[in-house]
Amino acid sequence: MDNIKEFSDFSDSIRSTELRRLAKKLIKENTRITFYGKAWSASKADWIYFDRVFDFKKTTEKIRIWRKYN
Repeated sequence: MDNIKEFSDFSDSIRSTELRRLAKKLIKENTRITFYGKAWSASKADWIYFDRVFDFKKTTEKIRIWRKYN
């Protein structure tokens, strides 16, 4: 699984505009998808796991700014 091309772009299935944009950005940057599918919980949504560590404070701020201007 060393190649992102082993997976399809599942980001189109994400309902949240902000999260879909983030997923597409990660895919464009060749961030490896490590899992796509049903969550371990009772959630009906599919989950996408990326091989990336985030600074959530910084990411949340970027989403807040994006929402303000879009």
